[in-house]
Amino acid sequence: MKIFDLIKLGHAHIYVHKKQSFLTVLSTGILFGVLLGVVFLFNGLENLFIRASETLSGKEVYVVSSSCTSNGNCLQYEDMQSLAARTARPYGGEVDGKLEVYNYKNGGATFRVISEDYVKNLIEIDLGKYESGTLFKLISLDEAEELIKTGGEENPDEMTFVSAQKVYSISEISDLKSKVLGKEFIESYLVPTTPLESEEETAVETETPAEIAYERKELRYIVAGVVGTSKTSLSLAKGYGDIKFLDFFLDRVDSQVAMTDLFVSRDTDASKNFKAIFEASDEDYSLPIIRFSNLEAAYEYYENENCNLERNLGRCSSYTVAELVGNRLQTKDALETVYLFFRYGGLVLLLIAVAISVATFIRLLSENARSIALYRSLGASGLDILFIHFSYLVELCLITVLFAVILGADIATMISLKDAELLSGILTSIYSRSVDSGILIGLSFEVTEIVLAVLATAPLCLILTLDQLSSKNLAKKIKE
Repeated sequence: MKIFDLIKLGHAHIYVHKKQSFLTVLSTGILFGVLLGVVFLFNGLENLFIRASETLSGKEVYVVSSSCTSNGNCLQYEDMQSLAARTARPYGGEVDGKLEVYNYKNGGATFRVISEDYVKNLIEIDLGKYESGTLFKLISLDEAEELIKTGGEENPDEMTFVSAQKVYSISEISDLKSKVLGKEFIESYLVPTTPLESEEETAVETETPAEIAYERKELRYIVAGVVGTSKTSLSLAKGYGDIKFLDFFLDRVDSQVAMTDLFVSRDTDASKNFKAIFEASDEDYSLPIIRFSNLEAAYEYYENENCNLERNLGRCSSYTVAELVGNRLQTKDALETVYLFFRYGGLVLLLIAVAISVATFIRLLSENARSIALYRSLGASGLDILFIHFSYLVELCLITVLFAVILGADIATMISLKDAELLSGILTSIYSRSVDSGILIGLSFEVTEIVLAVLATAPLCLILTLDQLSSKNLAKKIKE
């Protein structure tokens, strides 16, 4: 018999056994559809974070690396740079610059300085309009709001606390930026005029402890960019009883996507001397910046070389990696454990689907004796009969895949649209620019794995029921 005729005969079984076929598609389709819906949703969220981060730092990924001993002593910059270059080279990364950290000579103040090249997408003013030696700073939305309230006059003797879950609308962000960008502010802080005592000295009790003298220092700077709040909670839930499905992902992602309180150094400004301005100590240090041309290479480096204390407690190396701007690496890393659940979940569902298919298929063969006898009378061989039933199983799996994909897409759409406004508001506050969440449906290798698991049901079911299609069993069924 021709292959096309055999396929048509297999297709006919869908209608002859429509009740069994419908229940099989419904049961397996719902299971795989729910899993696909979750995978679509999580991939959509991951893609949303990555797209939003790319607006801050472009397609290239910059990471800052450091290497320190267990007692906190870090390598000299030259050694750290050499180590960074050696570890990044296999992943296509190269040392491209450095992040400079200056400490006030007597403690009490730390300043981080970076070249404008690495934060150019965060700079929202023309630095060239200002005279040589001008200090520029990147601040958060919370800092911008505080500067407007106080007029830049801080009281260093008082500590202020900003409550979490602060969400800014795009109009509020625009208003804050219009009031601080390009404006000069004065940062006031107290620093000791004498060196602070060491830990050994403070451990010794004295009857008359020496008083420490302080002086007020002022630092003038121009706000060059506002990068978003670091105090916004990523949870969509308003309280403990308000459960939001998206929080299963959001709670794993760090909301700090760009360095704040960061001073910007113009490459054309050769007169800038931060050591003199900050009266820096001998404890100043620099961290190498590594550049990767794409996210995939950067994440492979981050995953293999980064020292994660939470995962490797007690056996962690001293080499750490952090993304300079954006949270793409951390977002992908936060999803790794979630994807493990998807993979094991797909395997469990595959076993369930095979069990359902085997039970359905054996019952179908038991009720199909007359059809098998008819195929034999028409000259069909045992292999032809095998192919007829295999084509039935394949078609059943294809219908299941279609149903599962549609169901999964509907689930992801409903959940994402339900909380779209809340999510957009939170992400807009974090990235300091408008972020529209929309429908969160993303494709990934996990989606392909789930679809392949459904399609794998057909050959697995056939293999497990081959004895039912043997010539001996077929003859017995025809005789009965």
